Amino acid sequence: MPPSSPAASSFAERLRPVVRAVVCGVLLVSFSPTSAVAQTTHDHAQPSSGATDTWQWTIDGTVFFGYNYQHREFTDFSAWESQNSEMAGGKRRMRARTYTASTMLSL
Repeated sequence: MPPSSPAASSFAERLRPVVRAVVCGVLLVSFSPTSAVAQTTHDHAQPSSGATDTWQWTIDGTVFFGYNYQHREFTDFSAWESQNSEMAGGKRRMRARTYTASTMLSL
């Protein structure tokens, strides 16, 4: 359909108010002062600034499984896939220094 056709110009005319409303809505939400005020009113407790004389351990992990099936004309492919990871870390203050150990395992 060429751009000068009546159907194209009719579609553009119907779409113009929708685009205008979306742009006005985005601008209204973006420049709203309430979002900035809400961010400054919360007062959370601050975490400790350094490690203690004992070891502090942290552990984090992710497990994700998926089934991949691809229908092809001559040969179909299917496979179980996973993206798993484990992270661990430790921190301890000894004398005037802080020692940190960290590791990550990805399967």
